[in-house]
Amino acid sequence: MGSYKIRRLNLPQNIVEILEKKNLHSCKDVLQFTKLELQLMLGLSRNKIENILQEISKKCISTPQTAYDIFKDRGLLTANGFLPLCLHSLDLLLQGGLPFGSITELTGPPGVGKTQFCFMLSVLASLPPPHGLGTGVIYIDTESTFCAQRLQNMVQKKFSQKFKQENIIQSLQRVLIHKIISITVLKEVICQLEKEIIRNNVKLIIIDSIASLMRKEFGIDSILERNKILMEQTAVIKDLAQTYNVVVFMTNQIASHLIDPNSVHPEDEDEDVNNHTDFGSGRPPAPVPKKKPKIEGMDADHMIPALGNTWSHCVNTRLVAQFLDPSVRQLTIVKSPVAPNAAVRYTINESGIVLTDDDIEFVNVSSRHYQNILTKNNFLTPEVTGTGVVFTATTM
Repeated sequence: MGSYKIRRLNLPQNIVEILEKKNLHSCKDVLQFTKLELQLMLGLSRNKIENILQEISKKCISTPQTAYDIFKDRGLLTANGFLPLCLHSLDLLLQGGLPFGSITELTGPPGVGKTQFCFMLSVLASLPPPHGLGTGVIYIDTESTFCAQRLQNMVQKKFSQKFKQENIIQSLQRVLIHKIISITVLKEVICQLEKEIIRNNVKLIIIDSIASLMRKEFGIDSILERNKILMEQTAVIKDLAQTYNVVVFMTNQIASHLIDPNSVHPEDEDEDVNNHTDFGSGRPPAPVPKKKPKIEGMDADHMIPALGNTWSHCVNTRLVAQFLDPSVRQLTIVKSPVAPNAAVRYTINESGIVLTDDDIEFVNVSSRHYQNILTKNNFLTPEVTGTGVVFTATTM
């Protein structure tokens, strides 16, 4: 918790101002100096320096809680400690919806509906009860995709008989939009999040998307620096989520992960491939033909969540969306502390995200099939593209 901001500690305002004038903004900034160095730098008595360090220690050295205390605190948030998605099968799998006090990530290819999920959540959090929480939403838009008209249309189509125009306007006024164009601006916004959470009774923070700026400003030669910034900023956001019981929802992009065209996945190997080898004949065993990947087309590659393995450990819940055909999508719970690995199917219409049915498919996310995210290109044909190039979808 070295990145925890000094101004969030229980310190007198004049002490905070003295520290910040010396560019001591975080716990880490203060702890790099000795008591004597801090006395000389700040001009404070030894007792005041010890009080400052004591407050910092309370935050940096965690105090254990019982499992019951945590359960009780979470249960006070809503009926079950989750933000309902109003998608019956998905809510059922997630034990009620998106958990408060943690980070949920939705990753998938372009056009699969990630931003539509963000819009839907904004509506559900900002609408008055019983259809919503009636609370504030902070929407951090890094791709300039936010559309207020779309939020209004969702409410009108989904709750056409339940809300007047004035109620819809009040709901839209609860959604605070930050247009982010650089990592520097993102850091500044994150520094101000706590004030906005308190001032606007925020219970949902959306970042659409976390990968956009990171991939734009950091190339392959600066992955370590990128990961460092990701870890620092995510630690701040996660702490705010836990402190103020906020749902954090982030979207992520996908990346191409090349695989060897001649490789054989363990699941694709024949179990009895060596059963017919004649070891007594003295002849060497016949070479075993290697199977090709199940992905055919322009390249033999996997589409996987962006930002790498380090980032995957930052999120508490990971949802992966992909195309099943040009109109039907699939949402898979790949990582969750409470839900099984399972998938549901959905489409997108004027009212937002709609499940095609209540069917639930339990999946093995370690299999090759579920390690590759299908994009819309998997279903393009010469008739659609006009290029004469055939894109063959992965065999289901």
